[in-house]
Amino acid sequence: MKSQRRAAIVKEWFAHLGGGHFEPMHQHHSDDVVWELMPGAAEKLAPWFGVFERREGVEECLRCFSQSVDSERVVIEEPLVGDDGRVTVPGYCDLVARATGRRFRIEFVEYFRFRGDKITLVKVYGDTAGAAEAFREE
Repeated sequence: MKSQRRAAIVKEWFAHLGGGHFEPMHQHHSDDVVWELMPGAAEKLAPWFGVFERREGVEECLRCFSQSVDSERVVIEEPLVGDDGRVTVPGYCDLVARATGRRFRIEFVEYFRFRGDKITLVKVYGDTAGAAEAFREE
């Protein structure tokens, strides 16, 4: 039953995230939550990429995200729950860069680690090339 509960938590978490309802999303985080969102070279162009810790870090990430892009759609597949209770979710999001008006898609796989019913780690793997192109100034 733990695996079904965790899959439901992740689905609810995505519903809050996709709907821009960030406050209720926090109820699913541990106090020491860590978000690792495709850290690397694209961080210079899209400030919500990187590593963010605790509620304050997550809120900074969400603030940067909300100021930088408009989210048109978030689509996830059925969460996959491992024997150890970790959850993995493939999906994609369609976004528009506010600075340039360019649309782009990020296909991703998000990996969730838990302590009890609280998310302790959200690690996102994805292709940042579309975002880099969308934010590139000509």
